[in-house]
Order: sequence, then structure tokens, then C-alpha cells
Amino acid sequence: MRTFTPAAGDITAALQSVLNEGPGLVHLGPGEYRCAGLRIPAEVTLAGEGAATVLRLGDGETVIRQQDAGDWALRDLVLAGNATGEWTERDDKGERGIDISGCRGYEISGVTARDFHGAGVRIAHTALFPRHVFCDGGNLERVTVHGCHTGLLFDTRGEYLNAVAISAYHNVTGVVIHAGNVKLTGSNICSNMDGILIEDHENGSHGALGNCLVNHNSRHALWCRNAQNGMTVANCCFFYGDITLEDSHGIVIGGGEICCNLFVRGAGAHRLAGNYVIPHPGICDRFEFTPATMLEGNFTAEGAWEGKW
Repeated sequence: MRTFTPAAGDITAALQSVLNEGPGLVHLGPGEYRCAGLRIPAEVTLAGEGAATVLRLGDGETVIRQQDAGDWALRDLVLAGNATGEWTERDDKGERGIDISGCRGYEISGVTARDFHGAGVRIAHTALFPRHVFCDGGNLERVTVHGCHTGLLFDTRGEYLNAVAISAYHNVTGVVIHAGNVKLTGSNICSNMDGILIEDHENGSHGALGNCLVNHNSRHALWCRNAQNGMTVANCCFFYGDITLEDSHGIVIGGGEICCNLFVRGAGAHRLAGNYVIPHPGICDRFEFTPATMLEGNFTAEGAWEGKW
């Protein structure tokens, strides 16, 4: 283990020099430090001391930028932007806590990304070739994103990713999925304007959402917009905000709990099955289904539910 003891001011160059020494653990102690464009090399772990270690965005757009590197790790620290004021008014100026592209086999755990005019965490273009390892894109665990325009962004071709125990709150959009082969499970996506947005870029946005709480989002709980490759949504709890399936195909929502208005628009077929639906005036009392929408085995406290009260 190598312990980095920074001086005052921007620490990017000094910390980069330590990281470049090669494989192993680099420990960053308590304090708030400014940096931008930092890179973690392959087989190197950068670890802090939880909330006591803060890397604040310096003169640049991204605190950490990971490009074409595998088998690295980021653990137990805070990435902080400089956005102030009401979180509902965040816009996207391209600022990011960590920006990942062309990487594979990495780990992000115990990390908070907050207050960015952009995405707290953005992942794009998972490196699958030439090894063809279709299960080792990257792993995110115990990641918290808040106060950002977008909390967690699975961007174009950011695929074969496992994300568990994600907490996304007070973002304009909590989680955005533009990529295929994404798994998000055991997470809280709550108190955003839009909870989860799924929208195709290359290779569609298929994957699996499971065992998530998607509660108290003010506009959409789940918004599938031009998602042509389907998505499996299982055992999730949706309270408040609308569920809207718009110009999409093959969205399967099953085995969950729903207290939301539901709107299905466009030509695609979808299936809602085995959900417990909770009536609530103004929150779960408006439903719009197309003829191709399959409603099977949904129920209320009074018995079977067929898409209306």
C-alpha cells in the first residue's frame, strides 16, 4: 500500500504520479482535494476513507476520466462537483464525477458522486474485444449519486455491467440506461424528478431491473422511450410518478407493487403480470393501454385487476 499525502491546491499531477508507479493500493487520507482528469491505471486501486475523503472537481469537466483501462478499482471516497442551489434546476454542462469509456473488469464501491452539472457516474463503450468476455464489463456496489443532472448514466454501449445497492436521489434523472446488457438490482431510486429513463442508443437498451424501490419521484417513476429491445423489470416497488412506455417494445413488468399512473403509447407489445396494484386518487387512477398490452394476473386487495377501477 502507498499512502499519498497531498499538499495544498490542485493535486492532480502529484496524485497521478503516485498512481502511475504501478499495481497496488494507493491510499488517500481524510481531507478535501481538488483535481480534474485523474486516471487510474490498470491493476491499481485508489481508496479513501469514506465520507472523510473528498475529491472536488478542479479546473476541468471530470474529476476522474477512465479511458481504455481494465482491472482497476475506486473505493470509499466522495467525488464532488461545484453545483449549488436547487437540485431540481441542474442542467447538463458535461461535468462528471467519473467518466468511463473503453474499460472492463473494474470495480467502483463505497463511492458517492454529488453536485454535478452532468452525470455523477457515466459509463460508455465497454471493452469486450478481443477477449469476448460477455460478463465482465464492470461492477458497481454501494454507489450513491445525488444532486446531479443525471445520477448514474449507462451511456452508449456501456454494457455487461452489474450495479447493486445504488442510491440515487435528488437528481433531475436518477438512472439513465442507453445501453444493452445492463443489470441494476437491490437499489433505491427515490426522490428524483424522473426515476429511471430507458432509451435506446446503439444495440438497444435491453437488460434487467430487479428488486428496486422506485419511490417518490415527482414526474416519472419509469419512463421507457424508444426502447426497442425490451427490458425485464421484476419485483420492483413503484410509488408515485408515472410509468410511461412510449414507442417501445417488449417491456415486461412483473411480480412488483405499483401505485402509479400507467400509460402505454405506440405500437409495441408489453406485458404486466402478477403485480399488486394499489389505488390512490391522483396517483394511481389513470390508465392508458394499447390493444397489444398484455395484462395478466395483476390484482388489488379486492381481487383481480384488469387495467381499470
